[in-house]
Parts: sequence; C-alpha cells; structure tokens
Amino acid sequence: MSNIRKKWLKENPDKKIWVNEKKSVPCELLKSRLKDAGIEFQEEYQPLLYKDRFFAIDIFIPQIRLGLEVNGNFHYESDGITLTAYHQNRHDLITSEGIELLEIKYYKVFSETFIEGLIKDILNRLTLQL
Repeated sequence: MSNIRKKWLKENPDKKIWVNEKKSVPCELLKSRLKDAGIEFQEEYQPLLYKDRFFAIDIFIPQIRLGLEVNGNFHYESDGITLTAYHQNRHDLITSEGIELLEIKYYKVFSETFIEGLIKDILNRLTLQL
C-alpha cells in the first residue's frame, strides 16, 4: 500500500472504502440477533490503525475483546476450511493484539442452533466479566 493511500486512510477512518454499499445479509442478521439479545458491540472496529493497518472486524465486543467475522467463501482456500494466506495473516495480526477472533462461515448464521449457542456463549462471557 502506498504511503499516500495509508495517509488518506489514516485521515479518513470513517470512509471505509473497502466496505461495499451493499450490506452482507448474514452479517446484518447476526448483528440483529445480537442486538435482540441485548449484546452491545461495535461495527467495523479497526484494531490496528495505530500500526497503519486498515483492517476492520465486522463485529467487536470490547468488554470481552471478542471479534466476530462473517466470512464468505473467498476467505478460504479451495478446501473450504483453511483461511487464505491474506486472511490468515490478518487473523494472526488481530489476535496478536489480544483479541479473540471467531471466523464464522456465512451459512452458519442461518442456523438457529448455531446462533443460539453463540449468543449463549457471549452472554456467559459477559456475565463472567461482571
């Protein structure tokens, strides 16, 4: 990334040009379910700005330092399991900051069992923080 581009991104953090105008249906569904459960979170949290890294986490719950990424197929190698080198590097950089990052395949968000389990886990973690 050029220095000019880095400077522009640093000066304009609200202009997340990598975010498509179209909202991700699975991500928006997950956000809605978290809100319904009373779980407060930040959207498009940028954990590494101070290092001139312009990653954003879809959903970040600061009280428990938990990030949720709703991933499409392009995040994975052809085996559908292994993150691509770029996404694995991104994951490693974010987790090195003490953030637990859950990589969630988009289709899991449509499973009621998965969502209920995830929300229960988050609520338990939040309760332990009190």
